Amino acid sequence: MSGDYGKWFNNFMEYINSKSYEEAVEHFKIGFEIVFSSSNIYEVYCLASKIPKQYYKSSFSKLLLGWLCFACGDNKMVEWVLLNVNENELKEPEYRSTFYALKSMTTAMYSKEESLRYGERAIEVLQKENWSFIAGNAYMTYGRQLTNNKLYRKGARYFEKAYNIFRKLEGNFLSINCFVSNCLNLYALGECREVINKCNEALMFNTSKNSQADDYISIIKLPMGMSYYELNKISLAIEALNDAKSAIVNLKLVHMHGILEQYLFECYRIADDKNSMEKIIAELESIFANVHYPEANNLIASLKIKMAFYKGEDPKKEWVEKLELAYQLEKEGTPTFLYEILTELKLRGYSKLMSSDILLNKLTGLQFEGHVPEIQSISLYLAEFFYNKHKNSTSKVHLKNACEIYDEYNISAKFFNGSLRCYIYLSDINSSIESKMRSSGLLHDNVNASEIKENLTNRELEILQLIGQGKSNKEIAETLFISIGTTKWHINHIYSKLSVKKRFNAIEKAKRLNLIY
Repeated sequence: MSGDYGKWFNNFMEYINSKSYEEAVEHFKIGFEIVFSSSNIYEVYCLASKIPKQYYKSSFSKLLLGWLCFACGDNKMVEWVLLNVNENELKEPEYRSTFYALKSMTTAMYSKEESLRYGERAIEVLQKENWSFIAGNAYMTYGRQLTNNKLYRKGARYFEKAYNIFRKLEGNFLSINCFVSNCLNLYALGECREVINKCNEALMFNTSKNSQADDYISIIKLPMGMSYYELNKISLAIEALNDAKSAIVNLKLVHMHGILEQYLFECYRIADDKNSMEKIIAELESIFANVHYPEANNLIASLKIKMAFYKGEDPKKEWVEKLELAYQLEKEGTPTFLYEILTELKLRGYSKLMSSDILLNKLTGLQFEGHVPEIQSISLYLAEFFYNKHKNSTSKVHLKNACEIYDEYNISAKFFNGSLRCYIYLSDINSSIESKMRSSGLLHDNVNASEIKENLTNRELEILQLIGQGKSNKEIAETLFISIGTTKWHINHIYSKLSVKKRFNAIEKAKRLNLIY
């Protein structure tokens, strides 16, 4: 099906250019499966929008226009379609299903319950064992609404049904889209190893010599990379996420940016790759420079704050205020990454907004939803909150919850994304994760600052100050008029004396011990 798109589009363009609008609309109706199975839907929208409205005479042609406009963000035209389609005149089950599915998508913005009801109706009006494109669309739509309502397991099942239909119809783009959505739901349930197995199997059986088809398939590596990250397989995660990134850029799938860069940034932070972290932020700013997308802007601000912490710098007040305001405006709809960064700001003394009560409410919601990686993350922050309040038993409860997720799902990356004081309890709770943390230099030992300072040479202390200022090895070498090799040699000695393995851990520990200022 996907291979017929070029021929279909050229004919459609000829009809439009010759102002043969009736023929163009009929051509659209006949080839709608080809259109919606392609990632090039925006160029179809640009042409279809040139057709005067009066030529969309049948209800089905209006509904197809509505779906096209919805996919391209033309909400005004979608509204016109829904006002001009009479539900009672839709006799064919496929037409009614298309109508209910569109209503499901458009009502999601203001009523999740109503959106779910329309999604169910889109499926109910169709006959059982229906393997049509319309049925695939109904299953996919319902899967989206289930996911929006945090019903991940059920959502995954419906995405899998849609995937099987679109794959049978050779709708490559939509089948891969549903496959990725299915895997993202399984990821939320903590089933990272299952996601990796499914992705490897799909990659094995979907290889192609067609570059665009390869891009479709490479999108699979997004949930795969996210799962590698959670399992703390950072090199594998970086490789998979960068492959997915190339495909997303080539296919111009702007809506998939943000989540990808968020995970890549965290991978680079664990890998101690400052340059790549800065590059991620610059790329995101470029992608969303001319787009009003508040969540993306909030993500960029949060990454800038994390970058400042990594470099041992203070975050800008404007970044902090932006995120505080975003939380105050959204509250219940606030994404988890905002809770995480606002908590880090609170723990470091840059914000007073977050509290243990807010985090406990968030944790309760996540436990009801069943988002396993996020449950682990918030549990760790709660453990740190209560540790700082000297409520040791409560701190241990939340740390134990995070460790139990590690035991059951093998998810551990959140432990390695920062150095928390509550980790001193790990030896009593989970010796396995404690051993891994200790080997990574992330555990806070009871160390004597003056003793460490005496063990550091004057040159090492000098270099440590420059590291704290965020300078690279090259910049340090130039400042001190020494070679890069000598600089690296000194830094390795500093790491050894501080019992750390990464630059940002060295900065955190040195600051805590007042070795840098």
